[in-house]
Amino acid sequence: MTHSEDIHQLLATKSSLKQRTHRNTIEVFHRMKKVLESIAKEQHDKIKGVDAYVPVSYQSRSQFEAQIQFSGDVLLLQQHTNTFTFPSDHPIHQNPYVKANPDHAYVGVIRIYNFLADSFKFSRMNDMGYCIGRIFVNAENQFFMDGMRPFSFLYEEYGSKELTDDVIKEILEMAMKGAIYDELTVPPFEQEQFISIGAKISQDGNILIATSKRVGFPYTDATD
Repeated sequence: MTHSEDIHQLLATKSSLKQRTHRNTIEVFHRMKKVLESIAKEQHDKIKGVDAYVPVSYQSRSQFEAQIQFSGDVLLLQQHTNTFTFPSDHPIHQNPYVKANPDHAYVGVIRIYNFLADSFKFSRMNDMGYCIGRIFVNAENQFFMDGMRPFSFLYEEYGSKELTDDVIKEILEMAMKGAIYDELTVPPFEQEQFISIGAKISQDGNILIATSKRVGFPYTDATD
């Protein structure tokens, strides 16, 4: 087979698979944005009669980013524009679904981040958010996740569960619950005992010392 024929074969197989995976990830992310918007409307309508000072709102930041703010938290969804596979020693290669067809290991990636709402409101550039979980979805709409609890152990049976709108809603609502449970705690005094000129309080009143939740996702289900 000539180099030209090899290239054609690769374009018709591997490149085509990556493009199909990418197109499906775009479609999934579009559905996720719609679900996120509906969750925001549902929770806004419920809370406005209880406490109008608890904001719940949705924003599409771009084709590949969307967010929901609920009280002091923001969940930011971000789709990567590339298609990935996994290192040869990754456990996913032991999954029967992937063993049957290695093409199933090609995935698009959607990340879920948690930020403090005030980090955006006051443009606190030193504040940190953290990734709650990553959704890996392939061309057949099969998916699995990794991340902090509870996403570190959910949907381990890759190849047996499609990423439907109901599953998307379940994932997003669990992420919101986890963010609410994860409290912003006062750091040790020693951590704030000294402040450099570069980290002083700015003239507009915004504190330049980084503010963030502790790294972790201590999820607790109130129904347990």
